[in-house]
Amino acid sequence: MQTQIPFEEVIHALDTLKGTRREWLMRTWIFSDKEVDFLIRITYDITDKDFEYLVAHILEHDGYTTEVQGWFQDKWVDIVARKDGRTYFIQCKQWSKSCITMKNVWDYYGTIYGEMMKNPDKVFAYVTTSYVIPEAEKFLIDHGIAGIISN
Repeated sequence: MQTQIPFEEVIHALDTLKGTRREWLMRTWIFSDKEVDFLIRITYDITDKDFEYLVAHILEHDGYTTEVQGWFQDKWVDIVARKDGRTYFIQCKQWSKSCITMKNVWDYYGTIYGEMMKNPDKVFAYVTTSYVIPEAEKFLIDHGIAGIISN
């Protein structure tokens, strides 16, 4: 049985390494070739709602409680996760053929700004299968989006 890798460590590694997914995953020595192929394929071959459930499942595996928002509630948050007394609002973007641009992050920030001001104790995160252009990533970080997980 393999030891569980804390979710935060995986997120940090994915956020830090900007090489291709295959190169990074193979260098970790954690996954087999077959698992790497599956991880790469699954982020592109599932629906956006399935991607939200996948992210929620990963969080639950690391001890978070999660609630995936329904289509009618999905305005600025796809997953509400809780752990150790903290609440996380997570926006998921499963876009396989485009990148996250400044327009995308301006739109997102515009929808969450009021909530951020009312709830300074909550953590906002952005999870995507797409590449986030450097300017957009910097904007999100500079404006208090704690987690940006991309490509």
